[in-house]
Amino acid sequence: MCVEYRCQVRRIWDLTECVPGCCPNSYLIDCGDNEFLVIETSERSLNKCGDLFPGDSVSVRVLAAVGDVVSASVTGHPTAFARPSLRDAYPGLSGTEVRACRISELPNEVQRLIDGPDNNKMQQTSHG
Repeated sequence: MCVEYRCQVRRIWDLTECVPGCCPNSYLIDCGDNEFLVIETSERSLNKCGDLFPGDSVSVRVLAAVGDVVSASVTGHPTAFARPSLRDAYPGLSGTEVRACRISELPNEVQRLIDGPDNNKMQQTSHG
């Protein structure tokens, strides 16, 4: 059985520890409403383009029992990675390729950096 995760990328952090092709791509995606996706996969459609994630909307299908990525797609405009870097604060990922979580489930240091004064939170605007 597969589970599909879809979200608009509010912010995204690149957690990849080395160059593409050597280590899997690792990302922390802020999906809004305190919901996050932690992704660690070699799925090619999620390869970064330099300092950019390839889109602003992501869909990932995973095997429910183990969390392995079956397929993934990214659409929309390339998205710059958020700052500050979270690589040192989040050195180990979930043990599965994809994990959905609430902000309260992230390590304390990651929560502090995400909510810190220099974060890249997008301002909400209303359209009338």
